[in-house]
Amino acid sequence: MIQFLLASQSPRRRELLGLLGYPFANMAANADEAAITTPD
Repeated sequence: MIQFLLASQSPRRRELLGLLGYPFANMAANADEAAITTPD
């Protein structure tokens, strides 16, 4: 069975995946989201 890798610390996302019965591993993303820019 496929196991998802959840790169989020969101308790709600973990809860939703658990409720759906999907197996997953939780790992914090090592990214500085504040440094990401998008063109206007």
